Amino acid sequence: MSRLFYIGIILAIILLFLFFPIFLSLSAHYDLNRKKFCFSLNVYKNIRLVGGYISPYPKGVAVHISDKKAVLVQYTEFERESKKFSFFKTLRLHRLHVMTETGADYLLGVYILAMIAQIISSIKTQSSRTMQTGVCLINGDVLRISARAIWVFNGCTVLQECKKVLKEKIDSLWKKKTRKSIG
Repeated sequence: MSRLFYIGIILAIILLFLFFPIFLSLSAHYDLNRKKFCFSLNVYKNIRLVGGYISPYPKGVAVHISDKKAVLVQYTEFERESKKFSFFKTLRLHRLHVMTETGADYLLGVYILAMIAQIISSIKTQSSRTMQTGVCLINGDVLRISARAIWVFNGCTVLQECKKVLKEKIDSLWKKKTRKSIG
């Protein structure tokens, strides 16, 4: 095999990553009585990236990734992390399906919230198929929310966001250097 063949294969893979859509799906379930939030993050619905459950602890939340491994995240770290590069800015919501099981105590509030979310989604995305909500009445004091969100992105959008963040960093460093040299 020649060197040109390998270069062609590498270029084809790079172009595939840049322009081929990648689907990222999140399945989540929240149970108010058990006070647990379970989740699973997958690529193309089948390739699992991470999954587990989240539970509160006194200074933050514990993300349980496996039976023996948990990551503790303090509430103060949320603010610092939000200012950094956010991968989720590059994602475009493809589909969101939310199903709520509730007792009579929460029914009116949950139903109104579901209708408002459906209306806002229809207005924002110009499509009523992007978000689907459902409310199911069951017996007892229960509130369970199950959701499945699917986002789509490609390498080109990730590179554009990286370029934007890098440009902002360079601009802020440039302004800081010019202030020091003037003052």
